[in-house]
Amino acid sequence: MRNPWLCRSHVGAPHRGAKPMQASEKTNHFHADALRKGRCSEKFGLYLITKCVKKPAILTPSQRSDAVEALLFSRQAGDVLLHAFVVMPDHWHCLLSLAGEKTLGKTVEVIGRRARYLARQRAETIGWVSGFHDRKIRAGESVTDIVRYIENNPVRKTLVGNASEWLWSSANPQYQHRLDRSFLDHERWSDRR
Repeated sequence: MRNPWLCRSHVGAPHRGAKPMQASEKTNHFHADALRKGRCSEKFGLYLITKCVKKPAILTPSQRSDAVEALLFSRQAGDVLLHAFVVMPDHWHCLLSLAGEKTLGKTVEVIGRRARYLARQRAETIGWVSGFHDRKIRAGESVTDIVRYIENNPVRKTLVGNASEWLWSSANPQYQHRLDRSFLDHERWSDRR
């Protein structure tokens, strides 16, 4: 089933201006480098972000915690308003609004660098893919559905029975006070569970 929250180029649609890749050039993610073309950054714009690790690597529990801390660090630094997140074994999703002067690309780069820095403190490495997937959320879209999509990711992958059980998710009670959900329009949260 096609994921409605990912950008078209992620699900295999041709990307305008992208040249066909040679077999030796192919990466683990279709058109990962082409995803940067046409990206714009809007202060207080609402974005769904997905960042993947290089295959076949997976994030250890401590590296997942590093990614969560990196997301929360960007929030504390005033770069983003963090509305929802989940860190899975091979990728992370977040719903954020840009709050600082950094572009979307620079913000995601800083989050990845911070997670790598924290992992290096334990002599570990995190290999992120060079690109990331983003989707600008429009005013008429249901934020509730997007948050549910993010937070229920571990349940869909049968890693836990309930979203709140996943330790690396905004659904976990330990992170509820560290989210910026009051910033969003209340109508968009009207059917929040």
